[in-house]
Amino acid sequence: ADKVEHLENAFRDALGRRSQDLQAAHSKIQELHSNIAKEVAVKDSHHKIVSEHLGNEKVARERHQATMEERVARLESRSSSMSDQHSRDLEHVHGNIQHRLDLLEQKVSDELKDVKEHIHGERQVRGQHHDAVAEHLEAERRARDQHEKAVQNHLLQEKKAREAH
Repeated sequence: ADKVEHLENAFRDALGRRSQDLQAAHSKIQELHSNIAKEVAVKDSHHKIVSEHLGNEKVARERHQATMEERVARLESRSSSMSDQHSRDLEHVHGNIQHRLDLLEQKVSDELKDVKEHIHGERQVRGQHHDAVAEHLEAERRARDQHEKAVQNHLLQEKKAREAH
C-alpha cells in the first residue's frame, strides 16, 4: 500500500511537472503569437508608409518621370524582399515552436507510458505477494488444526490412562 501511494505520488508529481512544462510551452507560444501580431502591425504600418510614399512619388514622378520610375521600382523591390524575408522568418519560428511542442508531447507520452507500465508491474507483484500471504495463512491454519487435534488426542489418551489406573 505504501509503494502504491509512493507510485501514485510520483505519478502525480511527474504529471504536475509535465503540466507545468506544457503551460510554460503554451505561454511561450502565446508570447510568440503576440510578437508575431506586433510584427504584423509593424509590417502593416510599414506598408502604409510605403504606400503613402509611393503616392508622393507619383506626384513627383509626373514632374520627373524617368528618375522617379527607378526610385519606385527600387522601393517596391525592397518592400517585396522585406515582406518575403519576414514571411520566411515567421514560418521558421512557427516550425520551431511546433517541433518543440511535438517533442514535449512525445516526452510526456513516453513518461506516462513508463509510469503505467511500472504501476502494472507493481500491481502484479502485489497480487503475487497477496497470494503468497494467503497460502501461508492457510498453511498456518492447517498446522494449527493438526496440532490442536494432536493435543486433544494426547489429552484423551492421558485421561484414559489415568482412568485405567
